[in-house]
Amino acid sequence: MLGEYKQSLIAVVASTLVFGLMGCCAGFFLGKLIPDYYRAVFFNGSSPDFNPVAAGVGQGLTQGAVAGMVIGVIIVIVREFGRRAKPAKEQHD
Repeated sequence: MLGEYKQSLIAVVASTLVFGLMGCCAGFFLGKLIPDYYRAVFFNGSSPDFNPVAAGVGQGLTQGAVAGMVIGVIIVIVREFGRRAKPAKEQHD
C-alpha cells in the first residue's frame, strides 16, 4: 500500500520538475529572442532595470511547475481509476 503512495508522489514530483524545467527553458528563450513580449506584459517593462530574460525564467518556471503538478495529479487520478475499474470489469465477464 505504501508503494502505491510512493509511486503517486514520484509521478507528481517528476511531472512538476519536468514541466517546470520546460517552462523555464521556454521563458528563457522567449525573454532572449522576443524581449518585447515581457516588456509589454509587465507594468515596469519599460524600465531600464527590467530584465526580460529573468522575468521569462521566473514566469516559465512557476507556470510550468504549476501545470506539471496539475498534470501529475491528473495522471495519478486516471491511473487510480484505471486500477479500481479493472477488477470490477473482470468480475462481470
